[in-house]
Amino acid sequence: MTETIDVEEDKTGLIPMGKKVTTYYEYKPSKIIKIQQERLLYRTEDKKFVCQTVAPRLVERNSRK
Repeated sequence: MTETIDVEEDKTGLIPMGKKVTTYYEYKPSKIIKIQQERLLYRTEDKKFVCQTVAPRLVERNSRK
């Protein structure tokens, strides 16, 4: 599964430069799901890069010791 995340601000004057890909896996009984998040990368006219940040994720921990 692939999710594309774009910049939330106004993109006027931004030049598309590619994308950054973050891959993570989710486990469900009898299934491993590969998820890729593509964050679009832009360059401003003064040569600074703009990209949406990676959202924090909660990681469940096993309660057994």
